[in-house]
Amino acid sequence: IEYHERLRDERRNVLGAMTPAVDGRQSSAQPLWPMLNRNGARALGLPVGRLAIGHSADFVTLDLNDPSLIGTDVDHVVADCVFSTTPRAVRSVYVGGRQIVSAGSHRDGAKMLADFRALMTSLDEA
Repeated sequence: IEYHERLRDERRNVLGAMTPAVDGRQSSAQPLWPMLNRNGARALGLPVGRLAIGHSADFVTLDLNDPSLIGTDVDHVVADCVFSTTPRAVRSVYVGGRQIVSAGSHRDGAKMLADFRALMTSLDEA
């Protein structure tokens, strides 16, 4: 969305103008965050996007010692999550309140790998 707005308006940080500055900087991540979560869930008709009664407890935990997040703080963590976090920073994933990824590994990872290996082997034999 931010990139589309940049092309349309021919300037940077278009969405940042919608939020108050933090440390003298305006961040386009602040309006993007609810678009990614609450509004995205609403558009899909899913009861997710926030931790609340009646909503599915879908969330992740992040490793703040991952290089993509080193140096972040409470004022900048949303922007860092939106624009610079890499997949390896995800430590845990919860879906419906149940943990499916722990320490970066999916609970069914070994089975998924075995199934994929079997599929690829069957394609080679065909």
